[in-house]
This record gives sequence, C-alpha cells and structure tokens, in this order.
Amino acid sequence: MNQTSSESSSDLPPDWEDLAERAEPESSGSEDELVCPNCLTPIAPHSHLCSNCGGPVSDRAFCDPFARIWGEGHIYHRVTRFGYQPSLSILIGIWLIFIPGIVSMGLGLIMSGYYVLSDFTKVGALGGTEDFGLSASLFGALLMTFIMGLQIAIVRRVTLNYLRAKAASDGED
Repeated sequence: MNQTSSESSSDLPPDWEDLAERAEPESSGSEDELVCPNCLTPIAPHSHLCSNCGGPVSDRAFCDPFARIWGEGHIYHRVTRFGYQPSLSILIGIWLIFIPGIVSMGLGLIMSGYYVLSDFTKVGALGGTEDFGLSASLFGALLMTFIMGLQIAIVRRVTLNYLRAKAASDGED
C-alpha cells in the first residue's frame, strides 16, 4: 500500500493551509516556563542574559559583543567560586586560556623594566626632558602587573578547586 503525495494530501481539508495560519498557539502553562540553567529563575522569552544571576541563557549571548562580556564574566566568576568542583576539561581550558597571557605578561614586564631603567637614566642625564616616557613606562608596568596578577589568581583558584574536589572524591573511595 504505497500512498503518493496526492493521495496523502487528500486526507486533509481543502483549506488546511488557511487553518494552519489562523491557528492559535497553545497556551503555555507554568510547566512550559523558561528558566535560567544556572539559577533556575524564570526568564523572559526573548532575553539573552538572566536578570537574576547574569548568566547566558541563549546562543545570542555570545554573539552580541556586550552580552558576551557579561556571559564570559559570569562563567569566570562561576568557575572561580570557592567550593566549585571543576572537571579536568575545565581546568585544562582555564590553563590554555590564561597561561599564555601570564607568560607574555612576564616577558612584557621584563622588557618594560628594561625600558623603565633606560628612561630613568635618560631623565637623570638630561634633567627631566624625557619625563613623559618614564611615566608611560611605569604606568604600563603597573598595568601589566595588575593584569598578570588577575590571571594568576584565576588559574590558582580553579586549580585549587580542582585539587580539593579530587582529594574529596579520593577520600570517599
């Protein structure tokens, strides 16, 4: 019993396309409510970030430049919380994201130290004519130190969380 497409479409009413366009969507009950996957708070249907925790709730949260900043910040905040139990893949991902930055900041600080010393000797020899270069070099060194410290703190916290979780799971066995 093979049905062709003309025979199967004859089972439908002649105005089925109009009926489909005029059909009312089913009323959504409380069980169909959208919730944030991070904090389980109800969210609006077209929101991209949770209004309670700030976590991303749609794929669009990582396409929009401003929402992406908030979404990534939420993820970094989540994995660095005390008591969070990251998996090995999260640990490796954090290391792959931040270790190259830590190494490059360290090399940048070494080079910046050289330029600060070079500018300082020029300022001392010329009597202050190169003062802006020294200030800029010092500001750059301080900024790199701050950013490198943040990166080290994130890697340290996630690594300690992983080691604590692993020790707890080994102790249970």
